Amino acid sequence: MLKNWHYFLFILSSVLTLGCNNLCKENGCNDKGYCYDGACICDKWYSGEDCSLQFNRHYEGDYIAELDERARVSIDSLKILVHHSIPNRIYALNGPYMDFVTDSTLMIPEQEVLIDSNWMTVVGSGKFNLNHLQFRFGEIGINDAMGDVVSIFSFSGKKLN
Repeated sequence: MLKNWHYFLFILSSVLTLGCNNLCKENGCNDKGYCYDGACICDKWYSGEDCSLQFNRHYEGDYIAELDERARVSIDSLKILVHHSIPNRIYALNGPYMDFVTDSTLMIPEQEVLIDSNWMTVVGSGKFNLNHLQFRFGEIGINDAMGDVVSIFSFSGKKLN
């Protein structure tokens, strides 16, 4: 009788183990990671049991500004949206897109942005820390004495929601 009990437990644990191992194999970790020992190991910028959650989802929302008086464009709030196919990209509504380089450092790659009815090629950087977003960008070709791009827009604000 004891022999049969061990056999039953062995079969049950094998079925449960195989079932667990197949959980991530069934969804393929959404092609955003790989299955290891029954769990998804997600690629950079993805998380969740099946790697379906994008990193940038934490940053979408409305931000209230603490403006730099030297900024050329004056706004008191900003809406940040996420890019649904690039997991580390956010963008300002009617503004530039920004890519996370680390979980708190942003890069504004060279891009065309419409500012004051003029298209400008801009570049910049920023950071995000404790629900606080800061970024600045300037027009390419307009440099200060040290060769740095002169900032034409800066934003510093706290996330409302």
